[in-house]
Amino acid sequence: MKTENRLKRIKDVLLNILAIVIICWFVYYLIENRNSIKSILNISLFHILCISLGILFTWLLNSAQTFVLLRAEGVHIGFWENFIVLTASSALNYLPMRVGTLLRLRYLKAYHGLRYARSGSLFGVRVIILVCATGLFGFLGAIGIFISEGILSNELLIIFITLIVASIVGYFLPMPKFKNNKHFILRAWTDFSTGFEAMRAKPFITLQVMLLIVLQFIVMSWRLYLAFDAVQIHLSVWILFLLVPLTTLMTFVALTPGGLGLREGLMGYVTLVSGYDFNSGIFAGAVDRAVLLAVTFIVGPFCLFYIWVRMRKNQKTNLF
Repeated sequence: MKTENRLKRIKDVLLNILAIVIICWFVYYLIENRNSIKSILNISLFHILCISLGILFTWLLNSAQTFVLLRAEGVHIGFWENFIVLTASSALNYLPMRVGTLLRLRYLKAYHGLRYARSGSLFGVRVIILVCATGLFGFLGAIGIFISEGILSNELLIIFITLIVASIVGYFLPMPKFKNNKHFILRAWTDFSTGFEAMRAKPFITLQVMLLIVLQFIVMSWRLYLAFDAVQIHLSVWILFLLVPLTTLMTFVALTPGGLGLREGLMGYVTLVSGYDFNSGIFAGAVDRAVLLAVTFIVGPFCLFYIWVRMRKNQKTNLF
């Protein structure tokens, strides 16, 4: 046990070092290329407002996905309440250790009686649907680029096909059962698997979430189009179809807060393999990130204040 704890601490330290290296690289890259950014940056108030609206619409659609799943689970949460909790957790996730996710789990349990294992099962179902939508959307983009521009990335095709197959297998794969549920881990697993299978038995709910994710991808495509337009790059819709799902998946990679640096690096790679300049993806990602951070730290504190007030009223569930 001591060896396992020591290895876990070493792993955590190495991951933190890697996160710091990625963030430092991103900041250094922007500083080193600041003259190039100034020469091509053409962001206006129109760009800022439209990207901000795109961010808010993205959050609304994200909230709608979780709202549908929560209501299907029998959780009587209001749409705007769910939106506020999600927005507050997104803002806090820029802190280490995914504090925002922990806040959301605690809030749902305290106010709506949703057990942590059931929250995990809803999260698992949404992730699988998201992975499938990512594969389909990205595959469509890769084929579209090949048809329109004659550029085909075998690596990206393999990634997207793998995502589609893995999500389908994960969705329909039978969950293992344990007869002995005396241990709390086994009880939690039983709770998780029961909730997962209950959601899987409601295909209409799965379809609703899938359609909401696709709509979210379309809004994000428009948002990234504006970000690239701000750096005087006009991408085809097919390249945006590649960028959007992949950058969405980056939010689940908890190496850096909010995928900072990772998301922008991925955008640079996708634009490079699509026949454009690596810098274009980095600069456009930086524009979108700057507006995202501004909107997050303007809206986020109000949402956090709302949760703080609710928790203050109920001392038994006070998180602070």
